[in-house]
Amino acid sequence: MNPFVNLWQRLPSLLGVRFAQRMNTNFGWRFVVILFSTYFGIKGIVYFISRSAFLPFLRIKLGVDDAPRFQALFTVSLLPWSLKPLIGMVSDVLPIGGYYKRWYIVGSAVIGTAACAVLASAPIVTVGEGALAAVLFFFIHVESSASDLLVEGIYSEKMVQKPESGADMVTTVWALQMVATLAGACIVGVVADKNPSIYIWICLPFAAQIVLPVAAGWLGEERTTSGFRKAKLVENGHFFFIGSVMAAGALGLGAASLWGSTVVQAAYSMTIGVVLCALSLWLLPPMLGKAQVYMFLSSAMNLSIIGAMQPFYISGPECNPGGPQFDLAFFLSWSAALGAVAGLLGVVIFQRVLSRTFYRRAFWTTTVLEVAAAIVDIAIVQRWNIRAGISDRLFYLLGDSIIQDVVVMMDFMPEIVLISKLCPPGMESTVYALLAGFSNFGTAVGSSIGAFAIDQFDIVTTKGGPCDFSNLTWLIIVAHIILPLLTVPLTFLLIPDARMTDDLLGVASGSHAGDVEGGAKSDVPDGQEGGATSSDDDAGALTDAAAHASPTTVDGLL
Repeated sequence: MNPFVNLWQRLPSLLGVRFAQRMNTNFGWRFVVILFSTYFGIKGIVYFISRSAFLPFLRIKLGVDDAPRFQALFTVSLLPWSLKPLIGMVSDVLPIGGYYKRWYIVGSAVIGTAACAVLASAPIVTVGEGALAAVLFFFIHVESSASDLLVEGIYSEKMVQKPESGADMVTTVWALQMVATLAGACIVGVVADKNPSIYIWICLPFAAQIVLPVAAGWLGEERTTSGFRKAKLVENGHFFFIGSVMAAGALGLGAASLWGSTVVQAAYSMTIGVVLCALSLWLLPPMLGKAQVYMFLSSAMNLSIIGAMQPFYISGPECNPGGPQFDLAFFLSWSAALGAVAGLLGVVIFQRVLSRTFYRRAFWTTTVLEVAAAIVDIAIVQRWNIRAGISDRLFYLLGDSIIQDVVVMMDFMPEIVLISKLCPPGMESTVYALLAGFSNFGTAVGSSIGAFAIDQFDIVTTKGGPCDFSNLTWLIIVAHIILPLLTVPLTFLLIPDARMTDDLLGVASGSHAGDVEGGAKSDVPDGQEGGATSSDDDAGALTDAAAHASPTTVDGLL
């Protein structure tokens, strides 16, 4: 066949026309608009740009240059992702106007849009040394987390109703977020050195636009009777109780971060963490409870220390003479765009190398790799790259933007697969929201303890004067090497002794005893167990995982 004729025949597929036609046929163009509105507009543009705006807005515009204080306010901004269980459970038992999701999404959009308007324009954002600004960022993320969770519930149901659609829905969600991340990075690159309020003005119309298609009924949600669903609450009482305690704990952590010392923040976050772990082990099925505790601890013990790291990278010679001194366009935009692409590479490597192995092996292997990747930051802090003749920008791009994001996504994927396979039939949304929220709360706890660690290591990041990063290397070693390595033994105590291709619910009930490590299949090479069915199971697990993961989850939030 003439190659030009062949190319012409394949052109619709290459341009995505046939893919778009399938999406329209299976799900309707209105729901495709909902996906675009949510995953390009909200969890794409709004999430990326608002998160990028936090550093210039707080440090440059408001002058919050104390590292522990900045870290504490950053913790506050993370907390809406810990409220996912509460949002999901309330929407499940209390439909508004006969709809479980429509008006909750609209309400979250109103909250997010109003927060953008106030944050961008009102002079009162300076109140409380950045406290009010952090609360407004919190409300912006309420919209992102709520719309993500509720639309995810709808599209998961549609995937079940249309099994012949395969992974088309997942591919669409991933593609929209990837394009939005790259578009957001370009936008940030253009406005990086301008008034930080411009970031938020850009977010505002994207935050508001979701109201129109959702209020118009394009979710495709069937109307039901109004009223409180007491029977559902009673039936899933233990899940609701843990989710409510978690939500209360998250809001309490927000208060401690806004008004308490770093000692109070760390003590509170560790205490509520212990309480939630105990409740999980007591009230949840053993395998589910242990997995939830592990995911919390693995997130909490990998401390966030951006309050120290970001000033080290962006501060000028008056603060950090001889330091990297990156401009905001490079630090927030171009490196982030490269990191998003690198995250996809991490997914590919995970699928090819670890997707059929044992959960335990996947978790401890990726933890060790993530610890090894922390050496990149140590090398830049110690200036080893300069002595080797490698510029800071090149080494940061190769290290933080590529290696670390590849490894972080590889570490993230087994967690998503595990969550997907632990959700009981008929309770997928509730259990997923609980597990994801608990992992996200672990990230917030790690950020809170990180503020305490920054304070204890005497990191000084005050603008206009000499800063003190003399203990930053030791802080990195403790936060990103020693503490994460302590979670490796926990994989053998808390993670199921099974392969990723196993039916975990069956293993928990004892019906698949031979599928665990040490059983009948333990001597079968990775990727070859179970014949064709194991491949099918693996594909399904990864499709479930991809449905919940995204380019924005490189930062550890589900």
